[in-house]
Amino acid sequence: MIVMIIRFLLFLIILSCFTGCDFLYRKFHEPYSGYYLSDWTLKGDIVTNYQSGERIEYQVGDQVNRFGTSDILLINPLSPEREEIIISKNTKFIQHEDNPEWEVLVALSSFIDSNNDRYTAYTSFPVDPDFDSTFKFYKNNNLISSYPFRKSIYVTGPPKTVYDKYVQINPFTKQSFLFSFGYTKLFIFSITGDLEHELDLGSHAIWKTATSFWYYAPIQNTLASYDLETATSTMYDIDFKPSYYNDTDNTLQTIDNGVLKTFSIASNTITDSIAVTYDYKTLNEFKFSPDGSKLLVYEKGWFNEFRDSDAIFKSLGINIYDINTHTLTKIRD
Repeated sequence: MIVMIIRFLLFLIILSCFTGCDFLYRKFHEPYSGYYLSDWTLKGDIVTNYQSGERIEYQVGDQVNRFGTSDILLINPLSPEREEIIISKNTKFIQHEDNPEWEVLVALSSFIDSNNDRYTAYTSFPVDPDFDSTFKFYKNNNLISSYPFRKSIYVTGPPKTVYDKYVQINPFTKQSFLFSFGYTKLFIFSITGDLEHELDLGSHAIWKTATSFWYYAPIQNTLASYDLETATSTMYDIDFKPSYYNDTDNTLQTIDNGVLKTFSIASNTITDSIAVTYDYKTLNEFKFSPDGSKLLVYEKGWFNEFRDSDAIFKSLGINIYDINTHTLTKIRD
């Protein structure tokens, strides 16, 4: 009798090994899906990171594993029911093991060049702090370059600092990505991933011309611009974090505490202040469209971040706010 029991237990152990321990030890599984990072393309489409899969908790050792997919896809606001996947990756996270391939995207940009090749760049954090964060560069759906860096360069500011995470293609040349990252770190890479400039200036950087950009200098608390050809900065006597530049009328715009503010470079003054009508405290991430007429708004955060006890993988959603008509359109929950 004892021998039969031992044989039966051995059978269950072998079976559990072939089923990944699910047969004996699975406690529960929780499916997840959602949109966790979005931005505009130069053409006015939405590029976003969609994650889906399941979170599995086991009885033994309180182990939690995750299996799924991470897609970078395009949504045309004029026909938002359609999605075009441009990059797709299988994801796997095994607790108590090294997981160098599991990454959390925090900044994303994509465009198509004159040869109809698509270039995509993003910043990602690893789940495991022992691994480097990375800037990654894709041509079509192929990884062509990866630039690792320690996450410690990101958190260099004073306590309670809201750190910048942004990447933007140069709209004038379409040859360089500008990464605005952390408290003062700025990186410029070629579209194929060659590092061209590493600067310690500020945050909220956006292109001004083919060879210069606007940024916010947090130590001086002022708006500034930087010229790559002369390697010099120009400071402006105003506390203003630039988000959109209109090179036609030479103005900058941003959303500050629910107010759309317009700053005139020529007069060095705020020329317009208009309150937005959407819930900016909930939809607290915003991106200006290429023509400045709309905002892409969603909840600030990223995949794998705890926001409340029952929504570890809560979708951040996608919404478009029309600045002229003050209307909000939901694209995705």
